[in-house]
Amino acid sequence: MSANERSSSSIGIFLIGDFDRVKNSQSIIAKLQEIFNISVLPKWSLEYRLYVTRPELSAANESTAQHVLWLSHVPKVLIGMPEVKDKVTSFRLAKIPATRKGDYQNFLSMKNTLIWTPKSHVGILNGMTIQQNDYTVRMGEVRAVGTNQGLRSFLIAIEVPSKVAVDGSVGKEEEERVRFEVMSLVKALGTGETKEAWGFGGELDIVRAWCDIMKSR
Repeated sequence: MSANERSSSSIGIFLIGDFDRVKNSQSIIAKLQEIFNISVLPKWSLEYRLYVTRPELSAANESTAQHVLWLSHVPKVLIGMPEVKDKVTSFRLAKIPATRKGDYQNFLSMKNTLIWTPKSHVGILNGMTIQQNDYTVRMGEVRAVGTNQGLRSFLIAIEVPSKVAVDGSVGKEEEERVRFEVMSLVKALGTGETKEAWGFGGELDIVRAWCDIMKSR
């Protein structure tokens, strides 16, 4: 690694939405265990909420959505806010302690209802993790949270080490290397057609990828 580079991580997240293939997700799990020669899979969880600006207010706000994301392996609640200013879209990230998750959700759901309205609430409970050979693979069933906990889709997230420039940018060759490495594993799993989202260059891009894929589930 050169003096102008630093270590980081990149991620590819894949969502299987076809119900018949989701029901056969155990075959994907078995294939991963075979590839990595591992039998014990540590658990992980996810909770995702999407809030949108009320239509009558959207034109006056730069940010028209809030993604509230909790990952059990991250000690913070991640709040992603896409913003549009002068027709340019950017992505802003805020963090709060995981212990304050309920307080923030109550703030949006009870005290800020004139601006924000809930649109989606889904989660992964008792997902599985494989960490081996520079790969961190997380997978699990995405279900609606609440009284109707129907199965929505099956998610696979593959995180690998990557190199970024000191300014946080990722070179084209490094991006292509990460894509090739991650997609080689996905093809070996036989997932078929999936929705996908990519994050390169560290935390901000990785959080944006999680928000993009969860919104599309």
